[in-house]
Amino acid sequence: MEITLSLSFKKNADGSASIRYGIPLWYRILSLVILVIIVASIILVQGTNALGLIILALSLLAALYEETWSIDESTKTVRSKTGLLFLAKRSSFAFGDIARMELNDFARGRVNQDELPESGKMPFGSQTRLIITLKNEDRFLVNAVSFRKRSRLEKDAQEMARLIGVALT
Repeated sequence: MEITLSLSFKKNADGSASIRYGIPLWYRILSLVILVIIVASIILVQGTNALGLIILALSLLAALYEETWSIDESTKTVRSKTGLLFLAKRSSFAFGDIARMELNDFARGRVNQDELPESGKMPFGSQTRLIITLKNEDRFLVNAVSFRKRSRLEKDAQEMARLIGVALT
């Protein structure tokens, strides 16, 4: 299942802007509702089998999963947090460390990714990836979506690149 990350803007007290790009609130609420329903079902039937415990564990993990990119114009920093809330991998870097942001298309089933088919003929399962490349050539994958959702990712990437002040290639 592909979770579509959402972009939200906020005005800071000093008039600067910040962007949050991550798992939407509705996903977390839905995950918690599913978790509560499963727990209530287990209590109601007074137990469960191994499959029920596995589904319970998966719904708990889904509710605790975090994937967020925060771009803050006032502090000129980009921060990411990915993973379970209490074990999330975090990274942070300054706007000045960013060389570029790029949209990278990947055609499924092709060895040579330098010669991609035209957009109307991209194979099923192809992806578009948003990548931040730092000046030291470290690369961070911000998001990967199905190729058919490229236009939305491109729109979000343009907003992020504009706030950071780098080129989107």
